[in-house]
Amino acid sequence: MSSAVSFRSCLPLLATALFAAGCGDTTSSTGELGRLNYSLFTDYNVPEGQLDEARIVTGHAQHISLTMTSKGRADIKQPENVRHSVSPKESATLVNSSSAEGDVPDFDITVTTAGPYVVSSALSGVEMDRIHLTFATPTSFDLLLKSRAPYVKDFSNVSLTAVNTIAEGSQITVDSAPLGDDGKRLAGMMHNKITVSPGWIAVPGEGVVESYENGIWTTNGQANFYFVEPGQATVTVEDPVSGAKRAATFDVTPIAHTP
Repeated sequence: MSSAVSFRSCLPLLATALFAAGCGDTTSSTGELGRLNYSLFTDYNVPEGQLDEARIVTGHAQHISLTMTSKGRADIKQPENVRHSVSPKESATLVNSSSAEGDVPDFDITVTTAGPYVVSSALSGVEMDRIHLTFATPTSFDLLLKSRAPYVKDFSNVSLTAVNTIAEGSQITVDSAPLGDDGKRLAGMMHNKITVSPGWIAVPGEGVVESYENGIWTTNGQANFYFVEPGQATVTVEDPVSGAKRAATFDVTPIAHTP
């Protein structure tokens, strides 16, 4: 048997209010007409500096945030009425967000077929800007694991080897960066599944923010597990959409007992 949890990499929105330093990368490009900036946040570092040069993961909704350039602020009247559309439409779904007066709406885009797409941003049928985006299907992951030994305060990076030795009672956090078929990182947020096998060797952790007599405030936070039994364990990250996966094996050694 195995234990599994679904997770979204790195700090979720609730946690970012508590940990402003957080982590992640924002990849941005100015549209071809120079009026709008298009930005995508990821939990990990993306190699490309420009959004129109990056490859974005398929199968998961991606939130693209918008800001106006100085040219956009001069040219776009009633920016809250801008609407975005995508071409080709057959393999893509785009949902416009609502926005406050004076702000250009963001949008969520989900693409099911890899390839090039064009997003157009128009006001009353007149195109204000456009951006070319490229989508790719993940085939594997960079596993970004950190561990904390029992009674130790700080986490350290796990340097993955064929078998990684770790003490019983240790906690690990699991993050990942999707890879394309060329082994290079893709951009985008994903909702993946972690499986630990055998399931009895580890239990999912829960972040306790505050504890009161009449309740406890917790947050899922970063996906994490505690190894509670010695033995060999396999931690697998899998994209339920594409089937891409990557695994790490741990040799969990018995915790040292003080006489």
